[in-house]
Amino acid sequence: MKFNRYTKTALLAAVGLALAASNGQAQNYVVDTFDNSAQASLFSYDYGPAAGTTTFSTDDANGNASSGSLKLTITYTPTQAQHASSYNLPGSVDLSHATALEFDVKVDPASALDQYGTATHFQLDAFVTANYNFVGLYGADIAPVSTNNGWQHIVVPLPTGFANAIDTRKITIDPYDGNYTTNGTAIMYVDNIVFDIPAATYPDYTAFTFDNANFLGGVFTNWYGHPVTVAFSTNDAHGLSTSGSAEIVSEIAPGDNNDVIAMFFDTNNTGFSVSPETNMIDGTHYQAVEFDVMWDTNLSTIDLTAFNQSGDISGIPLGLTEGPLTGNNGEEDLSGGTTNLFIPNGASNGWVHMRVPIISSSSGLTDIIGIFFKKYGNMPTSGTAAYFIDNVVFKGAVMAITRPTVSISKPVQGLNILNNNGGAYDRESLETANINAIGTNYSWVDQSDPVTYTIGIAGFPTTNYPNYDARIYLVPNNLATEAEPDYAEPNVLMIDINRNSDNSATTTLRCKTNSAGGNGNLYDGGLPSFRAAGGVIGNWSYTFTGNTNIHVVAPDGSSTNLPFPLGLSSSDVENYFGGGMVVYFGGYNNGGGNVGQRVVLSNASISNGGTTLLSDDFLTDTNININAGGGASGDWVYASDSSVPTNAIFLPSPDLKYYVDWTVPANGFVLGTRTSLTSGTVNTNTSVTALQLGDHYHTELSSSNLPPSGNLFFELVHPGLTP
Repeated sequence: MKFNRYTKTALLAAVGLALAASNGQAQNYVVDTFDNSAQASLFSYDYGPAAGTTTFSTDDANGNASSGSLKLTITYTPTQAQHASSYNLPGSVDLSHATALEFDVKVDPASALDQYGTATHFQLDAFVTANYNFVGLYGADIAPVSTNNGWQHIVVPLPTGFANAIDTRKITIDPYDGNYTTNGTAIMYVDNIVFDIPAATYPDYTAFTFDNANFLGGVFTNWYGHPVTVAFSTNDAHGLSTSGSAEIVSEIAPGDNNDVIAMFFDTNNTGFSVSPETNMIDGTHYQAVEFDVMWDTNLSTIDLTAFNQSGDISGIPLGLTEGPLTGNNGEEDLSGGTTNLFIPNGASNGWVHMRVPIISSSSGLTDIIGIFFKKYGNMPTSGTAAYFIDNVVFKGAVMAITRPTVSISKPVQGLNILNNNGGAYDRESLETANINAIGTNYSWVDQSDPVTYTIGIAGFPTTNYPNYDARIYLVPNNLATEAEPDYAEPNVLMIDINRNSDNSATTTLRCKTNSAGGNGNLYDGGLPSFRAAGGVIGNWSYTFTGNTNIHVVAPDGSSTNLPFPLGLSSSDVENYFGGGMVVYFGGYNNGGGNVGQRVVLSNASISNGGTTLLSDDFLTDTNININAGGGASGDWVYASDSSVPTNAIFLPSPDLKYYVDWTVPANGFVLGTRTSLTSGTVNTNTSVTALQLGDHYHTELSSSNLPPSGNLFFELVHPGLTP
């Protein structure tokens, strides 16, 4: 069985179909461009009594020598008027947001024509599973009479029924013609079938419609300089008797603050210091501010042209009022977009609609709390400037769609220790059961023979996740059961193993004494450590002779002798670490960036001289030998930060075949499998749960989730996005 790494887009590209989109562009769905015979073969006979064929032609609508088209040859008779060819789409495609269908079509000069001089009534259909029916997408009657007609580009607005096309599965080319009075063979070509899908945008934000005077509750004009007034007016841009506008009247004087106003979205706000964040938008989600404006020729004594050409913001003095997050309360943020954006002269005769771009690269856009009007200085004359404002709307910007990337791996057998449920400092371990009552002692202290602790590592996070640890805790307290003995217990010897950026490995010995509820000296500088060039995978052994001599052997066979941490003497070790002891084998994510990572242990063992005290081969285990309640009935207990330890410490099912992971964000994506790149439906594996593990989603596929045989390809399917 093969497995390949594909995102949805990559899978389609493999057969010549492409997504004509990137972030900030339309998400058009390309059905087929007929670049080769394999693409042409996607369409095949579906229904209809008329005889016909579909073949690949090198006649390309764009004159591209490396592409072609689909040639349809259909023999119509007086009683046989239909021959439809269909293409099963690669999985479920959401076309509910599509606005039009485009395609190129051509009728061969040698084609037969019906009694009305038409080759056929050309149409395309889409099978929509929401109503289990075809939605017809009719093109045009095509009736060329000479070689001069050539290729025609057809754009068909989609019918209202296409709003239900959330789960579209099939596209059908369905030329129908019941007007042949004698037998005739129509020859047609079709190319570049594309559904037009506008780019997704953030919803518009309607800031002010000035339906009543309450909309002016958040107006702030308390600056020095000549006065500015803002009043409610029944002069509505749309002529509504139930609404109105805001009239701004500014007394102009050269070199002074002339037209400085803040209008907060929060109409209960009367100044910058009064909780402006209660109504706040992210300006990066909007592309422009649109509004209606009218110059009041009755009150204004200053000419509109003079107003436009003056001030530190020429033209319409509109800006954005920034909020507390950026700390720039009161500063405008649209100067780059408003330069020379004059109020049209037509505003002196009535309402005009204006659009002011929001410069996406501007700083301080993330917390917009209102709009801002500002004219300052450089005014040529004194007088009154009066104008009406209505219907201030922030127009939604195109959403940037981040498409996840997919990785596929084979499960690593062994004891999986997943650090996902305890936050940034999640500790997950198997701890030796307290069975000292029957004579077992896991301590090295004052033993006559060397005591060796071995941990076998079969899987470990990559260098993308620095500081992740595999750990052994040696805890001189038979009753210790907490997941964090390195913090909770007063005396701990801790061994950690890390992968370095060059894929070598380092093990470090750490120790604390008399430090319950704290880290003590665990992270002091200069602690004993050893670097193994061969890497982290394999068996690590730590042999204690005497109380303070520790011999380390790495998986690559390299070894060294390390002293006891903190320079503790043999008597110190007796004092702090003598008596019964429990041992933890586990993993620690050691930071938020490592959440969702895991270590896989192949084995764990403890020996005293020639006597094996504990040995567990996790590669052959069918279950974890958990001690349910003391005594000698099991080797281990869970020491876990997870509320469900078995979800964090487990042996994979023997039937597990693949791990499929994809990056976040990926809201709404589900995993699909197929047995062919070019045809067939997609099994979206609805029985598989995608679990978010830190920076990625993770799925585990067993035989029951996969096709029984043949090739296997993976893809991500999103019901709301095109492939």
